[in-house]
Amino acid sequence: MNPGVLKLCCGKVRPSPDLLSETLQIEDNIGESIHIHLRNLRLDFTVRDFLALEGTFHRALLRLLERIGLNGRLLDKSFLCNVAYLVPKMVRIQEQKVRLGDLRIVFGTENPYRRWRFKPIPESAVFRALQGEEVFYQDYMNRFGATRHTLENLRDLEKNIADKGYPAVGWIVTFGDEPCIRDGQHRAAILYRLYGGDLEIPVLNVQFAPSFQGWRMVDPKDSFGRLAVRRYGSEGIRYVYRVFTRRIGLRTAFRRFFKEMALMCESFR
Repeated sequence: MNPGVLKLCCGKVRPSPDLLSETLQIEDNIGESIHIHLRNLRLDFTVRDFLALEGTFHRALLRLLERIGLNGRLLDKSFLCNVAYLVPKMVRIQEQKVRLGDLRIVFGTENPYRRWRFKPIPESAVFRALQGEEVFYQDYMNRFGATRHTLENLRDLEKNIADKGYPAVGWIVTFGDEPCIRDGQHRAAILYRLYGGDLEIPVLNVQFAPSFQGWRMVDPKDSFGRLAVRRYGSEGIRYVYRVFTRRIGLRTAFRRFFKEMALMCESFR
């Protein structure tokens, strides 16, 4: 009997057919086995077999990249797995010179209508932690589950970059013509602290087929909500929310709708 279960990974897959579950979850049943819950199936593996399966998937992904002339070994392993769904649309991975101060950090938010914002590197939680404001970094890890990047790991990475240089410890990755750092935000913050924003560095830039735009981090300002705010004004939508929820007392569903619209307005201020 296993003493506990650790959830290693949790996500969703497309239902096929529609009646099947969307579940994808990997669990470590301590003292027993590794379980993969895929839709309505449960697959049992020993630790050795599970690691062998992971290695097979990684090699298959590298071979797929090689078939289109790309060297996937330049990319961080965990990052490559996260963007595996984009591999069929990749056409080129090239080295590109950029000014460090021109790059942007992707900052996650808890607003459902603006899940991320783009900020200069000095405004990131990582850079502020390097400057001694460690409370911001701890809050960042607590909110977004970045347990792999502890403060100790961050300090070790800073020492490695100072000793070995960049990109010996890994590359910074960007996509297309966007300045957002897709991988290597910690490396970028360390380089900025050590050398400043005027430093010109090489990054790995991933290019995609021109007909495919699914890699872009869509700006929520171009969403339907933005169009509604543009037409009626944020104050107008907030006024409607107050009137309908406080005076008329609509049903819960309508109150929730107008509350979400008011929240969306706040994200565009």
